[in-house]
Amino acid sequence: DTGANRVTGPNLSIREPRKHTDRARKLAYEDAVAKASVYLKESGGLLLNPIQIVEQMFGNGGSNIRKGGKLSDGDEVTSNIELRISLNVIFEIKFY
Repeated sequence: DTGANRVTGPNLSIREPRKHTDRARKLAYEDAVAKASVYLKESGGLLLNPIQIVEQMFGNGGSNIRKGGKLSDGDEVTSNIELRISLNVIFEIKFY
C-alpha cells in the first residue's frame, strides 16, 4: 500500500461571507443592547443611542471537517466554519 504522510488543504471559504458577518454583527449588537438594558432597568436608567462601537472579529475561516472513512470522487464533506464577533458598545444613557 502507498499513502500520504502529509496532506495540505482543502481550503474552505464561505459563500456570501458578508451575509454571515452582518448577521453576527446584528446578533452581537442585540446582545449588547439586552445586557445594557438589564443593568439600566435595575438602576433606573434609560438606554439611548450608541456613542461608540468597537468590533473584533475572530474565526477567519478556521474549519472543522467531518467525513468518516475514505474519500472518493463525488463524496460530500460537511464542514463547520466558526465566526465570532466581540462588540464593545458605549451607549448614551439617561437617569430618571
